[in-house]
Amino acid sequence: MPVRLFGSLAATLLLAAACAGEGEAEAGNEAAGENGARTFAQPSLTVETLEKIRTLIGEDLSKAFLVGDAEAAMALFNAHGDEEDRRQGSIHRALDREFHAQRYTRFELAELEPEEQLPSKEYNRHSVWVNLRLQHEDLSAKKLLHDYVYNGEFIVEVSPKGKVHLADSAFFDTLGQKQSADLAASTILTAILSLALLSFWVWMGVEAFRLRPRSTLWRLMMLVPVLGPLLYFVAVYLPGLRGAAEPTR
Repeated sequence: MPVRLFGSLAATLLLAAACAGEGEAEAGNEAAGENGARTFAQPSLTVETLEKIRTLIGEDLSKAFLVGDAEAAMALFNAHGDEEDRRQGSIHRALDREFHAQRYTRFELAELEPEEQLPSKEYNRHSVWVNLRLQHEDLSAKKLLHDYVYNGEFIVEVSPKGKVHLADSAFFDTLGQKQSADLAASTILTAILSLALLSFWVWMGVEAFRLRPRSTLWRLMMLVPVLGPLLYFVAVYLPGLRGAAEPTR
């Protein structure tokens, strides 16, 4: 009898300990959910919202590109905070450079697929995958058309009232590169020509000061940029070379 009583008491104590352990584990899981990383709900975009996004990219952004209007394109964006303001300022400058160098003749949204809702407690933002088919004309070489396809993400923001805006895309990082490359090439070429002219000027200046008999006129002519060294080269230096090359009799 005492053995049975002791066994019942032990079983009761073990059951109570197991229940207490389960309660502590559930409380720990709830605390981790509150203090750790939340799993954000990712509801799919409604059909109506998807149509608004298609209109935003396939019509509104397309129109801005086809008329080359950077201001109209930037009006489709929505920014929050200084960092996003700086990012959109960079996009604006890239659009200005792009539209000064290229004229778009085609901007077609061929495909659009929703991907995911971005984790944010403040803004309802989604990433969508797009397929854009583009054609533009190089303004520096008219009638030269370029076709290309862009596949990538656009981030869009849906306001509480259902309006949609652009937030960002790597697509805009590809714009304005040609004008930047042309400007860099022009700067390098200008630097090379300037260095060549300076070297020629110094060379002719040294030759004018070494000239015998001395000539004050030619020394003063070296103070005239480009023209002075060029005249000395044609009138004095080249004839001197030809005279030195002629065999003596």
